[in-house]
Amino acid sequence: MTFRIGLLAILMALTALAPVGVQAVDKGEQVAAAPDAAGASEDAGLGETKIVYSEKKIDDQILSFGYRTLECQLPDAIEAFGAQSINLEPGVFLHLVPCQMADLNIPYYAVLETAGKFELIEFQQSSAEEENSNPSLMTNAAWDKKTGTLTGHRYYSPNMDCGSFERHRLALNEQAFYLMEYRQKDECDGKQQKPETYPLLWSGEGD
Repeated sequence: MTFRIGLLAILMALTALAPVGVQAVDKGEQVAAAPDAAGASEDAGLGETKIVYSEKKIDDQILSFGYRTLECQLPDAIEAFGAQSINLEPGVFLHLVPCQMADLNIPYYAVLETAGKFELIEFQQSSAEEENSNPSLMTNAAWDKKTGTLTGHRYYSPNMDCGSFERHRLALNEQAFYLMEYRQKDECDGKQQKPETYPLLWSGEGD
């Protein structure tokens, strides 16, 4: 009897030491993981970038551009790299979706969502830039929150010691992106540097 009372006291003491909010989980059950950074556009706060890793959380109209227009390999690419959703203004979102798998140069397509309407973006090119086979794709696309611009870069070597860099501004009233600068480093010399510091070949606002 004394042994049982002592054991019960020990169990009660251990229970009191357990952190608040922690619950026991039976074998076979899984603790619910935190939701992805963003699902639908309305989940993104103003000025924020949300990322999802499942096409099930992306609007069908956004996915249709990848499947029907660009013939992307969306499931694998989205799971590996994530699709970005940037809340630019109330009711205005920029969606950057990886089109296919790649080691260094990941192609993205961009969709501008305005008041529930979706438009696939085509990117302007400079005279110094080599002709792109598809103007709707940008390599390693990323939104620069500080400058409010969209950037992309491409490596010419697996050593990441040469390549190109581009920066675009958004003209929201025209629902279009205009090229602001294009940089390029042709010599693959074994010296790595940030793509945004490559030599400037072209600069302009575009018409």
